[in-house]
Amino acid sequence: MATQVQQLMSRLRDPEFRSRLGKAYAEVIADAKANASVHDTGLDWWRSIEDKMWHKDGKRTLGTDGGGHKFVDRERDDTRWIPKILEERTDTLLNPKIVAPLELWDEFKVCMEIGEFLVEFERVYELYLNRIEHRVLASRRSALLPACRTHLDVQIMAANLGLNPLLLETIAHFGELKLSIVEIRRSERQGGLEASDFHAEHPTSVVLVEIEGHMSSRALERLLVELVPLIRSQFKSAALLESSRCDDDFGDGLQLPVLHAEDFQKYLNFVFSGIEMAALNKSSKDPFDRRIANAVSALAESDAQRSDSIGLALCVTAIDALLGRKGAEGTKQLADFVAGFLEPTVELRRKAARYVERLYDQRSRVLHGERLNIADAKLRSQARQLAATLLYAVWTHRDCRKKIGEKPETEDQLFKHLRENFVKPGLPDGVPPDELVVTELWRPAE
Repeated sequence: MATQVQQLMSRLRDPEFRSRLGKAYAEVIADAKANASVHDTGLDWWRSIEDKMWHKDGKRTLGTDGGGHKFVDRERDDTRWIPKILEERTDTLLNPKIVAPLELWDEFKVCMEIGEFLVEFERVYELYLNRIEHRVLASRRSALLPACRTHLDVQIMAANLGLNPLLLETIAHFGELKLSIVEIRRSERQGGLEASDFHAEHPTSVVLVEIEGHMSSRALERLLVELVPLIRSQFKSAALLESSRCDDDFGDGLQLPVLHAEDFQKYLNFVFSGIEMAALNKSSKDPFDRRIANAVSALAESDAQRSDSIGLALCVTAIDALLGRKGAEGTKQLADFVAGFLEPTVELRRKAARYVERLYDQRSRVLHGERLNIADAKLRSQARQLAATLLYAVWTHRDCRKKIGEKPETEDQLFKHLRENFVKPGLPDGVPPDELVVTELWRPAE
């Protein structure tokens, strides 16, 4: 199977496409040269070229703004809009894209400038193809980022995982992009929390994730903006399955989630499966996979918020994304569904549902302008833990069904099952009933 680089270059070299682009290029350059306002400066050339790409007949003046300046309505002619013509070549490539949006056009402009706008199309285009293939997409690129901390030493961690501590196995492929745990690096703690702040010893190792793929440097930079928050947020969700407190100061204001080695191994598939769904918007045919992708993205947005109110609202949004339904009884149904997924004891389900309803009400209040008071500020962290646990429960339930060869449930089938089993003990298949720390939020203290 051809790589994405080969596919893109094949599409750029396609004779029919090349002819269409050449025609648009020739028309635009000819019209720009004929524009009486053009002088021998690059700025004027670009203004004229852009104007002629928008529409063959140029601008149509409609009136003046408050300052007396003319404003125009420019109807774009897509047959002449070269940026769009080039961008279409990437439409069918898999995500993540190997070039950034408008990067093909930016590189084409470079080649036009080299020829001082006077070189005929074939020479410009050959230069362009060579630039894309041998400069923009010439090599594989990678980035290394800290994802979480662990309490155990490098050698102990590697032994538990059965992996080489310096070069660990590939965890996930997103198209041609590879995510790997490439190193568990021992680190000396500098600043941050005092020893009394943790019940266990301070984490001594940082788990590093490598993102590697054949793409442009701009595409990698854009991808990191999307992936880094998802990776850290998913590790945080995994950490919250075991403890209500999971963050550790990494320095420079960066908080990294803390996982014990056994928890790291236990939740690794959950972490990267969620990242894959959210990053690729994968499995568009499966509504629950889309729900999981939306929830992962909402939690990453929540983790980035300084405001407790907005953070709380986004956590509840993630919960709603997983099990919410439209209708007059939407909030009550959502609360019942969450209780049915996370509380195995029938006698405590109504209490769990009321807790969810309280969170939902609090979200509505803060979205309508109320501030969280000091007593309610902890609701953000509680909502984050609840959302993380529900995300894991929904994911592991569906993963369990896949492993035993059963078809994924439809939304109607799952919601019907939750309604019918609300008064029956136990949890949906695959959800561990004795390992959910989150139930402490509504259960009476022992």
